[in-house]
Amino acid sequence: MFKKIVALLLVFCIAAGITSCDGQENEDKTGTYIENGQVVSEGDGQSSAQASTVKVTIPEGYTLVRISWLIEEKGFCTSEEFIEAAQTYTEWLDLSQYSFLSDLQNAENVCFYLEGYFFPLTYDIPEGSTAQDIIKIFLNGTKSVFGSAFMQMVEQSGYNLHEILTMASLIEKEAYSNEQRPLISSVLHNRLKTGMKFQCDPTIKYCTGVIEPIYPDKLDYYKYYYNTYRCEGLMAGPICNPGMPSIEAAISPADTDYLYFIIGTVEPYESYFSSTYEEHSSYWAENQDRLTGVEQNG
Repeated sequence: MFKKIVALLLVFCIAAGITSCDGQENEDKTGTYIENGQVVSEGDGQSSAQASTVKVTIPEGYTLVRISWLIEEKGFCTSEEFIEAAQTYTEWLDLSQYSFLSDLQNAENVCFYLEGYFFPLTYDIPEGSTAQDIIKIFLNGTKSVFGSAFMQMVEQSGYNLHEILTMASLIEKEAYSNEQRPLISSVLHNRLKTGMKFQCDPTIKYCTGVIEPIYPDKLDYYKYYYNTYRCEGLMAGPICNPGMPSIEAAISPADTDYLYFIIGTVEPYESYFSSTYEEHSSYWAENQDRLTGVEQNG
């Protein structure tokens, strides 16, 4: 089933002329990108707008805060202005043009609105664009990817788009390879079904490394909705902007009975999946040094 979903999504993306970025922000890219919010295919010649635009790449896994830093580095607006525009999007954005945001509007306890909704692509942004202009361009890029065929697959998954993006963002932060993604997804899906907490470390890092620096007085509130050692099931919202491989995995997890996983933090980032805590803890005890590259004392 997973291969079928991947194949369908691949066909859809090729038909739309879209590819996700490879994480190299400063690479000179040719091919497909977003210009003024529209999908553009760049040939041998230069774009007519190239001289007056700035190429901005959103790598897979970037948070909204990190994107705001990138926008500031590119000379458009301050990080604070970008975040403020995203947080108040319902006040100035024509929501009728972005139906894929409907689930977000119904979500509760979300810290950073639009987190997870900026699809990783290379965008050409006109010089002088405001924070609101840039957000529209990013959302138009996402809209180009999240077409009717894609949304139908989301609906068939049994989850809404906000839930899929939330799950995909965690997969994005946990996985080191495409092979690991559907397996990690199976653990998350299985834990949801059994009522187990996710207990994933990236959600702690999101609380302390993303939420706290921006909203230090709100950490005690949001940690109950984003720290998966505290909250039940899915977080309140995505913890980054996931790429298509992670979204695919969230839509169609591998068919397993796994409830636990370990992924090494040093190359080659080995992974181990298990169905019982006994298997999980035994493997970790025997392989912790090798998986982390740190010799344990005692």
